Amino acid sequence: MKTRIGYDLADGDVLSAVFIARALERALRFGASDRWVTDFVTLDHLTRLLEGDVVIETRTDVVERVVLDLQHAVVSIVLERRHGTSPAAFIEVHAASRQAATLELARLKELLPRADEPHPNRIQVAFWYQCPNGASKIYRDLEASSWPRTSPNYPVRTRRVLEPLVTGAAAVVARGRLILLHGPPGTGKTSALRSLALENSESVLVEYVLDPEALFGRDAGYFANVVFSCWRTATSCSPRTRSTAPARGWRAC
Repeated sequence: MKTRIGYDLADGDVLSAVFIARALERALRFGASDRWVTDFVTLDHLTRLLEGDVVIETRTDVVERVVLDLQHAVVSIVLERRHGTSPAAFIEVHAASRQAATLELARLKELLPRADEPHPNRIQVAFWYQCPNGASKIYRDLEASSWPRTSPNYPVRTRRVLEPLVTGAAAVVARGRLILLHGPPGTGKTSALRSLALENSESVLVEYVLDPEALFGRDAGYFANVVFSCWRTATSCSPRTRSTAPARGWRAC
């Protein structure tokens, strides 16, 4: 018996629905996805290289979305570009096997390569926020100072406590330990986290939740999207650890 698939698009994403529908029509049951920062500012060149049929495409000033029907896969590509941020690509692939999906994703990463590493005195931060279609994030490069430059701004007692965290964050937060930084505005919490990210650039990535009241609110889906996205990124970027900092109530985990 043939199963009929339906979609409720009242609060959803038409592009995602079309992508899943086309994958199901072709019996492409295995998926792979990834998100990364790129130097590309448009998908035009990538679309031409892939030589696939465009199923649906949308464009605005800040985002391009396209679903392509390729010979061995169906691909959804989203490119976000906002003023003051690095363009971010999010790609989902559905193919007939796990290996085929993984190989197609690897091919797309070659055609849409990651951006060069940030300048030595800059860090890259992902900013999370909730939008009508769910959890979203944008990336921005921020200036940061090394710990030797920053540490003299703290009292001796505070400096002694922060020293092992800032210079060796991965060891301090190992095995799921939670670090909470708290204090009145202007006491150096943000500066300490920037120095931590700079000093541990090979082992720590930083994510910032702009709306913690929504993250810990009634919408469990937003919380789950943020947490599991961080987990996927951390495991795919091993041995990096993930640092998440809500706008109010700092934490590194």
